[in-house]
Amino acid sequence: MNSLRLTAFLFLLAMLACGDSETDDRREAQAANADTAAPTPAGVIDSLLPIEEEIRRFRLATPDSISRLDGGAPSREALVKAYVAAIEAKDSLALNRLLLSRTEYAWLVYPESELTRPPYRQKPSLAWFMMQNATDQGIARVLNRHGGKPLGYRGYTCEAEPIVQGANRIWRQCRMRFTENGAEVERKLFGGIIQREGTFKFLTYATDY
Repeated sequence: MNSLRLTAFLFLLAMLACGDSETDDRREAQAANADTAAPTPAGVIDSLLPIEEEIRRFRLATPDSISRLDGGAPSREALVKAYVAAIEAKDSLALNRLLLSRTEYAWLVYPESELTRPPYRQKPSLAWFMMQNATDQGIARVLNRHGGKPLGYRGYTCEAEPIVQGANRIWRQCRMRFTENGAEVERKLFGGIIQREGTFKFLTYATDY
């Protein structure tokens, strides 16, 4: 009888371990493919805290409240051209100025996004982690492949109409046309573009690479 109980106990532990592994794999896949400009239903809300408390805690690591985006560009076209110039110059500081900051996300973007309510609800800390992960991987690969040399920029496209989230306008599915090995190609070299009160910035640097 003791032997049977031990066998059942070991089987239960194995099943629990498999479940944890599957959960970890699923979270890693979400983080690797994140572009919060195009969220997918979260399915299960992993926190019982009210959204207001989640936002308050997320903002603790930021400076005082802000009311506008800093840096960026005055138009989408100017933003994309500044991005191209930064890639060709391999200028990480310029790239950073064109990208949404954690403070801007905490105060101006997340509170007005669809991630604050079902079925897309997601903790701001997790959403930001996924955005940063996508940016870090994407921009590193773009710089490694194209940095420091002419990109041969030919234009770009995004969705025709922006997503409206409060005072924010967000364009998704953006793709750039440029030359590679003598041929014109079209690829995703950055994530969504956000406009707020006349200032444009990139949400992420998520790419096809």
